[in-house]
This record gives sequence, C-alpha cells and structure tokens, in this order.
Amino acid sequence: MNKIISDKLMDAAYDYKYLLTRGYPVKASLDLITTRYTLSKKERLLLYRCIHSTQYIEEINKKLLCFEIESHTLLIDFYNIVISTINMLRGGAVYLCDDCTSRDLRGAKLRNDDYPYLQKTLKIIVQIIGILRPRSVIAIIDKNISYSIEHANMLGLELKNFEIRYSFELTPTPDSKIISYSRNSKDAVVATSDSLIMLHTPKITPLTTYTMFFLNLKPYYNFTSFNPHCSNCFDEFIKTVNKNCEYNS
Repeated sequence: MNKIISDKLMDAAYDYKYLLTRGYPVKASLDLITTRYTLSKKERLLLYRCIHSTQYIEEINKKLLCFEIESHTLLIDFYNIVISTINMLRGGAVYLCDDCTSRDLRGAKLRNDDYPYLQKTLKIIVQIIGILRPRSVIAIIDKNISYSIEHANMLGLELKNFEIRYSFELTPTPDSKIISYSRNSKDAVVATSDSLIMLHTPKITPLTTYTMFFLNLKPYYNFTSFNPHCSNCFDEFIKTVNKNCEYNS
C-alpha cells in the first residue's frame, strides 16, 4: 500500500526537520512536534526513524553508493538487514525515509515466529548481493542472538551459488565493530538502515531499499520528497538490475 501522507503528518515532518536542522535536540523537538500536531506514538516513532536534519542528509548523500560495487567489500549489518527483510516478507509496513533508506517500526530482535521466513529472507538478500556484485562479503553478527552461528553459515551456503568470497564475525557489539572496520578499510561499503552507523561509516549502500524494490513493494509512507538525491540513487540501482537481467537472459 502506498498511502498518501496526510497534510498534518507532512507538516509535522517539515517542522521537525526544521528544528533538527537548526540544532534543537531530538527529544525536545519530538516532544514539541508531537504536542503541536497531536501525533500518535506510531507517528512520533515514524518521524524519529525517517526524518533527519539537512546536515545529516547532505552527509549521507555523499556516502551513498547506488550502483555495482565490484571493487568493494560489502560489510553487512546482519540482523538489521535480515529483520527488515523478514518484516517485508511478512507484509509489515515499510517506510521510505528522507535518507533514501527504507525502515520499519518493529523492534530490532528476531521473534520466534520470524524463523519460518529466515531461509527465504537469506535467499532474497543474496540475490540482491548478486546484483550489486561486491568483491567479497563480511557479515557482522550479534553473537548474543540464539543460533547466530547457524544463521551465519546459512548465509554462506546461499552465497556459494554466486561464487562470492564470504566471511563473518560474531561479536557482542556489532555496531561499533561495523564502524571500526569500515573506517579502517578503504574498500568497505556498509549495508545497514541504522542511522547512527550510517553517519559514522564512510560508504553506504541502501540495501533495505533495494530489497523493497526487488520485492516490488510500495512504501506505506514516502518521505524522499525531502531529498531529491534519492531518485537519482534509485535510478542507478534500477539500471544495474536491468543490466543484470540482460546478462542472465
């Protein structure tokens, strides 16, 4: 469903972005906008996840790689990408944010009823990786999640079909590990929808957005009107998809 953003929510998003851009704190800005526009908890969370300052957007735009990444190592924020994809497969709402990244409003942990979707999720992720054609893949995986090593091996088995070099690292602090690794590797590009990681890593590819396109899903709300760069980025990805279709036909 591609729902038209209400005037109230769009006005709230505009004002919230303005406050962030002017340097006002996130919580104080959210409190003010929530009260001013009588936003629900869900709408408040949506603004928090999807709307950013102009300075943040300008920084992210410089980092986005929207095409084949053959000369790069793809560094995957494993459970971030997996859980986002599972949400899409389960029919959960997806929101396209002003930093060209699709996100959802569910939590960041795997649920018991997510596991039946895991194998298909990994297949889809690997298909998209195959389109992006990285030189190698490194998955950074939260070791505190049950069966994490099994999940890591499942991803490796799927990647074998594409003959892409693969390794993984289990860590109790995946966010800091991703940031550290990306800063110390000239060829690393990070796949995540975590805005803090995106801000502190040199190169990003919006893999969750590509997944949304790959599954032919429409965002429930689309905030990319705040960032004209997104359409150029998405066009580059679509060209890459079409080129891969020609190779495989």
